[in-house]
Amino acid sequence: MPEKDVVTYEKQILNDNTAKLYIALYKPVKVLSDLKFDDDRVIARNLLPIEGRLFPVGRLDYHSEGLMLFTNDGEFANHVAHPKFQVEKEYLIKIKGSFDRESMKQMKQGVLIDGSLHKVEDVGYVKTSLQNSWYRVVVREGKNRMIRKIGEKLGHHVLKLKRIRIGNITLGDLKPGEYRYLEDYEVREVRKTFLS
Repeated sequence: MPEKDVVTYEKQILNDNTAKLYIALYKPVKVLSDLKFDDDRVIARNLLPIEGRLFPVGRLDYHSEGLMLFTNDGEFANHVAHPKFQVEKEYLIKIKGSFDRESMKQMKQGVLIDGSLHKVEDVGYVKTSLQNSWYRVVVREGKNRMIRKIGEKLGHHVLKLKRIRIGNITLGDLKPGEYRYLEDYEVREVRKTFLS
């Protein structure tokens, strides 16, 4: 049957007729972003009861929660995850104590960690509860555990980290472990930025 034929040239698939899937998942805390792991920890991909090849778009560390995207569209994934495209990621973080004005300024100018400059695009106060404070943080680069490392460097342990937005795609009212298919307009909005 023609719809099952696959045309390749130099090992590259030229007519991939697989339907493109775009999924938003609320990754709970203590779930791995990786597709495979050698121990018995839960893997985010296994929370999606969807057949076929899906891979995560970027990562979210084991102790963090929130929005993760899964797709089988490599071009879409590359655009969202690759640092050169500068796609914003927004987080809510809870820290011990509170950032003073100078610390927030330093976060935007950059903090040197292990010889590399780590900086956020924006940081804003949200609320205070007992001895902890919540902030909204926006980044355009995705260095490993970057927000946590910046917090530590500034003397404030990050107690919770929840990603609530990637580009134009938001977590919305998903609960931990829940997922949804992206709306066509969400996918179009992402595509518009790298096709223009």
